[in-house]
Amino acid sequence: MVHYKKLLHSFNVFLFLCVWHKTTIAQNQTLEQYFEKQHTINYTFLADLSTKNNAYYELRIKQPIDHNNLTQGYFEQRVFLNHKGFDKKMLMATEGYAVTLGSDYELAELLEANQLDIEHRYFGNSVPNTDNFEYLNLKQSCADLHHIHELLAPIYKQKWISSGISKGGTTSLFYKYFYPNDVTATVAYVAPVANSTEDKRVYHFLDTVGSRSYRKTLKKFQINLFKNRKTFLPLFKQNYTSKGFSFNYLGFEKAFEYAVLEFPFAFWQWGEDSTQVPSKKEMDTNVADYFLSKDPIALFSDQYIVYFEPHYYQAATEMGYYGYNIKPFKRFLKTLSTTKNASAIFTPNHQNLVYNTKQYADFLNWVKKEGNHIIYIYGGIDPWSACAITPSNTVDAKYFMLQGKHHGNARIKNMTIRDKEIVLSSLNEWLKNAK
Repeated sequence: MVHYKKLLHSFNVFLFLCVWHKTTIAQNQTLEQYFEKQHTINYTFLADLSTKNNAYYELRIKQPIDHNNLTQGYFEQRVFLNHKGFDKKMLMATEGYAVTLGSDYELAELLEANQLDIEHRYFGNSVPNTDNFEYLNLKQSCADLHHIHELLAPIYKQKWISSGISKGGTTSLFYKYFYPNDVTATVAYVAPVANSTEDKRVYHFLDTVGSRSYRKTLKKFQINLFKNRKTFLPLFKQNYTSKGFSFNYLGFEKAFEYAVLEFPFAFWQWGEDSTQVPSKKEMDTNVADYFLSKDPIALFSDQYIVYFEPHYYQAATEMGYYGYNIKPFKRFLKTLSTTKNASAIFTPNHQNLVYNTKQYADFLNWVKKEGNHIIYIYGGIDPWSACAITPSNTVDAKYFMLQGKHHGNARIKNMTIRDKEIVLSSLNEWLKNAK
């Protein structure tokens, strides 16, 4: 009798696997046939990332360079699709930069959703064949997202959610602003909305975050670097040039001054440990080794400035950014101006660009009055939280400031049990009641 039950169980498992296998193959075939009918989607099945529960694809979607004038031509936008089933929700992961293969968002797991991870135009492999950034703006990038939604919504008929991290989170917010009906809800992680190209709220944040002792330690470290630049500069320059970095845009000494000014912002952004910061009493080699271990000057090299060129263009024209308060360090600066704060924006070819103040104001007004079904998640020690959206009682949205969390770990998985429940119950309610 026992032997019979074992045989029956084995047969049932075999039957289930056969049915599942046929269903999976059928769904993949349906999906690929759909892609081929669009004529604007090229696809590659990624077998190494696919499992029994999902099918992974790289999509290359034909996008207009200018959505308002198709005669400007087209480019291919790279998208990674993690397909789990047509009966499941769709998460649009809006990147602010290049896309990374295999980046699975926590929301896709929490909601058991399919996922589209979408590379931002002008980054990675999604670069139009143009010689300028004329068509790099929020309206065009959000039109890219809308076009992807139009292409795939007919086959993914369940609810859609958008989400992004950092600049990608800001992109996700503007996507909901420009196309409020595309997605039911938006979850924006550590998404700054700066009020200008020098958002001075960041200065206040850095002057008050953490303990006074922590802040004092960081300032002493910066002063130590400035005071002993004659010792450190040759060592740092040799280190970076040996790695192939060049510094024609700024010059090495100016890059060094920028890196020292940047130090506290980066320290808090990534939640570093102040007990590891060498004091001025320690050996110069300890100071140099610690500073180099954070690789701070690379950010100001030609290689990084060129890589982030489209990002700096957006910061200067629409998305805003931060600067460096030079007041405590004026007497130590030799290459940077001592009459105005230094900007963290490095525009292409040092162009003077104009910031779009009207779009910022219009967006904030919409967020306050109409920005429903949005969840904002920020880190309490992340300097970008200085540029957080201000909570509004007028809209149905949720706001979280995770104490002690930074840019890299202000996530749902690191919330308190209570806050997790609020996030998931809010999302489920919005998804359930959406038309």
